[in-house]
Amino acid sequence: MGVPRLSRWGVIASLVRRDYAVQFAGTSLGIVWVLARYVFQIALFYVIFGYVLQAALPEKADALTRAGEGDYLSYLLGAMCLWLPLSEMLLRSCGILSENRALIRRTSVGMHGFLWVPVVQAWLHYTLIFAAVSAIGLVRGTLSACAPLAFLAGLAILLSFAGWAFILARVSVLLRDVSPLMELVLQIVFWSTPIVYAVGPDLLWLFGWNPLYPLISLHRMLLFESDWPFRTLTEMPGLVLLAGFALPAFTLSARRLAHLVVDHL
Repeated sequence: MGVPRLSRWGVIASLVRRDYAVQFAGTSLGIVWVLARYVFQIALFYVIFGYVLQAALPEKADALTRAGEGDYLSYLLGAMCLWLPLSEMLLRSCGILSENRALIRRTSVGMHGFLWVPVVQAWLHYTLIFAAVSAIGLVRGTLSACAPLAFLAGLAILLSFAGWAFILARVSVLLRDVSPLMELVLQIVFWSTPIVYAVGPDLLWLFGWNPLYPLISLHRMLLFESDWPFRTLTEMPGLVLLAGFALPAFTLSARRLAHLVVDHL
């Protein structure tokens, strides 16, 4: 049993390398462009919320960026470090099967190996940005002693969303509108989650319905020792509902959609 499993992961590693080769063909920096894109997005939000709004609307900006002891950069880094690879994994999943339909038909690899490509890439991208964020926290003296736990938690959170990535990959073969729709959904989720802004305890009941908020708060707390906003599971019903719905949804999609997707590839 061990050999086939190792062989399977070897195939997935080859597919990941091939996908990177196609994405960054002709570039000199390759995967470094991923880190550069992440750094640019984080820097943009930091400048806008940390400086521009602070200068233009100081009172309102203080409310938006009030986090922990006022360390907005750590607050932002702790969330974006997880959100960027997670959102990219979900979006990349929407096209992974359609873009490789010819290879899936010609080879014996099948579509199951390709389903894992966005997940493995998300792990790699998360490792890159986590290293950069940890270096910044180390230099600034804000990095928590629990940072290794934050890294493991981040990998586990990405893995927990792999089932949703598989569902998106399968459905996008049947419905072409899934990819542009997912771009819109991710924008809505991003701005409805306290990632670049902070919220007070009076709004905790509302944001508790967002399943991402507890996960991002946990990652942020382990990485930079920020405050944990929740006390009981009843304060985060969104996460409880997502966890209860995830396994049945993944099981049904694997059974019902697999044959339909093969016919459409």
